[in-house]
Amino acid sequence: DFVLLVPEHESLWAFTRSHGSETWLVTANLSEASLDLTDLAHLPDLTDADLLLSNLDSAGARPGMLRPWEVRILRIAA
Repeated sequence: DFVLLVPEHESLWAFTRSHGSETWLVTANLSEASLDLTDLAHLPDLTDADLLLSNLDSAGARPGMLRPWEVRILRIAA
């Protein structure tokens, strides 16, 4: 299954993909500014999410915050 989460957001591309008991969240910050995901009600709870892949070094990553041009793929609790 594919679910687009915040289609009206001007700089965030976010969706979930699900198959069986697995669900992945893909988030992409398409701007030059950091993006706080904690203010967005349409996103799933990221408390127990596992980071699977990111295009930036994880050393500067903060949970709930996407750096400029950052893309993350997370496994989330179903």
